[in-house]
Amino acid sequence: MFKSFWGSQEQEAQPQSSWYPPSVVGSPNSSRTSTPGSSSTSLNDTEEERKNKKKKKKMKNLEEQRSRRYESREERRRSDEDNFFMVFLELGRPRTLILGRFSLSAGPERHPGGPVRFKWYVDELRKLLSDKDAYNEFLLSLEQVKTQNNLRDELRKETLQLARENLEKESRMVELRNQCRIIRTTELAAAQEKLSELQRRKEETVKFYSASSHFQRLQDSMNKIDEESETLHKQLLDKEIDLSTFVQKHKKLRTTYHRQALVHLAAKTSS
Repeated sequence: MFKSFWGSQEQEAQPQSSWYPPSVVGSPNSSRTSTPGSSSTSLNDTEEERKNKKKKKKMKNLEEQRSRRYESREERRRSDEDNFFMVFLELGRPRTLILGRFSLSAGPERHPGGPVRFKWYVDELRKLLSDKDAYNEFLLSLEQVKTQNNLRDELRKETLQLARENLEKESRMVELRNQCRIIRTTELAAAQEKLSELQRRKEETVKFYSASSHFQRLQDSMNKIDEESETLHKQLLDKEIDLSTFVQKHKKLRTTYHRQALVHLAAKTSS
């Protein structure tokens, strides 16, 4: 496949010796010698000639098919060689190539006389295949590899720069962390204490205005009015106050008592 790649000249296809039987190879113009005979002999000769013609035609078709297959293989071989050369010429840096008697430089240039096929020195190719250092040197000389190496170096420098900046900001991060801890231990504690006071006041307010608290306050007020009425009645018996004063105060106390009793009863009934 790579005969031209290794610098060898293409060999012309050698004509192959015919493998047809003598009866087929014979000249088509040659005629069979006719001999006098019976009519059955002539019929047999005609049938044999027909068979020979069919055999010749079949052999000719086979020979044409073999020739076409051979030409197709040759074309594919030449195409593969050309592609192989183009890959090496595009990837490789300018190197000395040989073309007949002329020494040229590898590249996309063409000979003034038309397109030419570049060939590597066989010794140089063998050196690339056998010497690991030479192969690495050739690989590092490729433009694609140089580009990748440059990108890798740039990324490495940027990464190191970011790492240095992060290390420089470490002290600031520690300071901010300490400030956050102080804020959490002082301001947060004061806010929690204030929140606890507000929650306590809320609970007291809710408890004060609850239904049970109202019932208890009404009951206490009613009990207090009963005590005041008893005291007022005792003062009347002891003649500490006159009758008109007693009636006026007693009427007021009992009116308040019955009003609160009615409210207390209505609240219990609705609940």
